[in-house]
Amino acid sequence: MSGFAIEFCRSGAGSSIVHANRMAAALRPFGDDRKASVTHGPFAIAWVQSAGFTPQDRFDFQPASARERWHLVMVGRLAHRDELAEKLAIEAQQCEKLPDCELVMRAWCKWGEACRDHLFGSYSVAICDSAERRITAFRSQERSQHIYWYRDRNRLILATSPKAIFAFPDIAREIDDLKLADLLVLNHEDATRSFFRNVSVLGSSRMMVTGLGDDEPRITYHDPLSALPEIRYGSDEEYVEHARELLGRAVKSAFRTPGLPAVSLSAGLDSTAMTVAMIEHMRGEGVAASGALKSYTGVPQSNWDGRVRADRLGDESGPVRAFAAMYPELDPHFVSAEGVPGDREVVLIETYADMPVRAASDMAWGSEIWRQSRADGHRVIVSGVGGNGSISMAAAHGLFARWFRTGRWLKLLREARLRAASNADARPVSSVAQAAIANLPDPLYDRYLQFRGYDANVGFEAFSAIHPGFAHDARVRERLAQKGWDDRYRPKNDRREMLRTMLMRGARNDTGGLIEPYRAMTGIEGVAPLEDRKLVEFCYAIPDDQFYAGGVDRRLVKRMMAGKLPREVLTAPRGEEGSDWHSRRERDLSRLREEIVRLADIPSIANRIDTARILRVIDNWPAETPVSANDYPEYVMARHGIGRALSVARFVNQVEGRN
Repeated sequence: MSGFAIEFCRSGAGSSIVHANRMAAALRPFGDDRKASVTHGPFAIAWVQSAGFTPQDRFDFQPASARERWHLVMVGRLAHRDELAEKLAIEAQQCEKLPDCELVMRAWCKWGEACRDHLFGSYSVAICDSAERRITAFRSQERSQHIYWYRDRNRLILATSPKAIFAFPDIAREIDDLKLADLLVLNHEDATRSFFRNVSVLGSSRMMVTGLGDDEPRITYHDPLSALPEIRYGSDEEYVEHARELLGRAVKSAFRTPGLPAVSLSAGLDSTAMTVAMIEHMRGEGVAASGALKSYTGVPQSNWDGRVRADRLGDESGPVRAFAAMYPELDPHFVSAEGVPGDREVVLIETYADMPVRAASDMAWGSEIWRQSRADGHRVIVSGVGGNGSISMAAAHGLFARWFRTGRWLKLLREARLRAASNADARPVSSVAQAAIANLPDPLYDRYLQFRGYDANVGFEAFSAIHPGFAHDARVRERLAQKGWDDRYRPKNDRREMLRTMLMRGARNDTGGLIEPYRAMTGIEGVAPLEDRKLVEFCYAIPDDQFYAGGVDRRLVKRMMAGKLPREVLTAPRGEEGSDWHSRRERDLSRLREEIVRLADIPSIANRIDTARILRVIDNWPAETPVSANDYPEYVMARHGIGRALSVARFVNQVEGRN
């Protein structure tokens, strides 16, 4: 883990080493193995690092400099280093000792701003140009750490943590109410706001350039999907082989760590397919001994009542055990986080990240997996996150809706029958009905949701504990409309549009504020090969029929894994993460109630959070796990809204000095 910060004196005056030291001290939670505080003309630069995540960490020292002009700092991890080294004419033996920052610097020297086209992985970079007295910062398309920035008449401060910005005592640490309201209603579409007034965020896939005399920074958005030509091969098998090759190369990058990585493994196609690719890589490298690859699977704690939503799997241990039986290299571990409060880590991660947590109710099992894998000696854990936006994407919904909308009735009926033949739960009538429902106007679609057991409010009012007055003052509805975000989460009717939404919109950008903080908190780095840019771009460009045809949905990954997965995985329902949420929270109700009562007496919280509604939910807690609003009208609030509201309240307390 690491962090950087830069103060740029916009007047052109010389920078202060005192300021560099101040920022480095503020960044200390993100690294204490190495640090640097340097000045170059108008730039004061701070960098910190904790080593041990990659073999090249021991060679890393930043800022990396070139031509007595450029000074570069970065956080993150490059993928496909061997390809980049070849383009840069760097021999493999030499590349083994070059840290990522040096490769990025050489790419910058060769291609300038266009170097982004040649860089892959999860990275955030800033480059100070002491000749032109200009600063350039950019982030990858893949998940990368936020770059925060503050600007006034005299200076620009860039940092991977707000802590470095607030190290300057004249910069006020004040909450941005619009961003706080956005989080409470899950509107993540503003990629420029932080949770603090006057502190902005450089969003994913964006570049900032600013120099002396510039009134405003120039910020551009890099959309690698927009210019992708469609890929057409002569046979289905060519798509499968290319996908296998890309997955293997993406997985190879995850092995750039001391020892072996661990695996966060579920019963789904995403993580099992990725694990197969990891084991095949290990076999090719001759390190595939029995039990060599440790996996960690979240399972419910012992007092779970077994209730789960229809067509969901609440305990994924059965299919995982069947999968492990096929691969002796796998050493499965099952993590229940027994007795761990669901909100145990909330305050700690907020302390590192200086932001509230969106999924506060589901942190227990995830953080416990990371902790256990770190205790077992791992520095990297690999997950199947992102598979539904690449190799395992489902396309049936969008295609059926399109055939209904365009009047291709015979095609629709034929495919509905084929789908029923391969999936007992997909009756032809149901498939046609869902295609019709997907094309309903919004008011009729809302009525359908209510009929299916959703709350009378099908938007944010159903799941958010935002105070109505705060929602009104923050213009929540107007902001949702302005940003084009549907708070009912109506599925897209086009596969490419859905993939673009996953990549470019939604919570993916906001989670950029948690990457380095989560690494600092747990001591372990998360890697997601299924989000690899090469793999995602390939999946975007190939035809729809590679994902659905002849009654088979998620067709690409199933063909890639033919003969490599057990029946228990192939037929498993979708997993339900945190299925034991009801019993886990029930044990903490009295503590949570006391906290809510205290919060209700704090105006800055009570005016933002509907504490009365939360107390009603707690006081009417259902006796067993509800699975829909038909079971319990406040089902979504009980499961998700309370945890998110408490995360926001604790963040407000922290900023205002009450924690």
